[in-house]
Amino acid sequence: MKITLSADIKTALKTLETAAEDAKKGLAKSSMHFAAIVRKSMIESMPQGRAGQADEVAPGRFKRNQERSRPGQPPFKQSGKLARSIKFETAGTGARIFSEYQGTGKRRENDFLARIMETGTYKMKPRPFTKPAIDKNLSRLPLLMKTEIVKSTVVIQ
Repeated sequence: MKITLSADIKTALKTLETAAEDAKKGLAKSSMHFAAIVRKSMIESMPQGRAGQADEVAPGRFKRNQERSRPGQPPFKQSGKLARSIKFETAGTGARIFSEYQGTGKRRENDFLARIMETGTYKMKPRPFTKPAIDKNLSRLPLLMKTEIVKSTVVIQ
C-alpha cells in the first residue's frame, strides 16, 4: 500500500515548522527584554552615595567621605562604574547578565567587585543587587514570553 501526502498536509507541516522557528525567535526576544528589565532594575536599586565629598580631619588634611551601604542592601553608587559595568547579551533563546568594565586594566577588578558585592566575603556581608532584581521582575516573565511568542508566530488557519 502506498501513502502519499496531500498538498494540504504538506502545507500544514511547513506552517508548523515555520511557527516553531518563529516561537524560538519570540523566546529569544522575550529573554532579551527580560534581561534589559532586570539590568535596569539592578541599576535603579543602587542609591546614590556621597562619593567625592571630603571632610577635614585635621588642619590641611582631608579624608574622602564615602558612604557605605548596609549589609543586605544594594551597594551605593559611588563612582557609577559598577552600574555602568552591568551588561547583558543573548544567545539562542536565553540571555545572561554580567558585569564587564571596559577600562584601563581594571576590568577584572570590577567583575570581582560585582561578585563580592553580590555574595560577600568572610569579612564583608553581601550587598545583593542581582538576585533581588531578578526576583522582583520574575513574575513579569511569563506574560512577556507569551506576548513575544504570539507577536512572532504566524497565524495558522
